[in-house]
Amino acid sequence: MSDVKTHIVKNSDGTLSLGTTQDVSEILKQNKFEADNNVNRKNTDTFGRKVASIPLNVVNAWCKEWGVTYEQFLYDPEVKVKMFARLRDPEYQLLRTDLGQI
Repeated sequence: MSDVKTHIVKNSDGTLSLGTTQDVSEILKQNKFEADNNVNRKNTDTFGRKVASIPLNVVNAWCKEWGVTYEQFLYDPEVKVKMFARLRDPEYQLLRTDLGQI
């Protein structure tokens, strides 16, 4: 996983803001390699094929947008429907490791 860095900023009103950054270039490079070479079609893992690798900062943004916890993101069937719909969107194709049907 790429490094996630946390930043604390002191605002002019005396409050603190917390943010994170993440270099996702290696994740996206690996995703492209896997998608271009059908790596996940060749894998017969018992849990099914890997269809995406999503950077943690993107996961956190989606959790915030959808008002869910990280645990719900991983296990809630309703959230998975939203996630799969998002991964089918061409705007998020860089997250895909397998360009077949989800």
